[in-house]
Amino acid sequence: QFDQAQEFLKLQPGAIQPKLVLNVPDRSNFFDIKPDDFELQNYDPLKPQLHFDLAI
Repeated sequence: QFDQAQEFLKLQPGAIQPKLVLNVPDRSNFFDIKPDDFELQNYDPLKPQLHFDLAI
């Protein structure tokens, strides 16, 4: 995992940063918010994707 972590730290962030947007009217009841009310904008995953082994 150390090699993958070093590679990850070498990556440069993209010029456009992703943004998480909540699409509900103002003063909406918190308990009425659903996962579908969220939208991820400007997301561009880094290529190539790094894979980390995970032990549980």
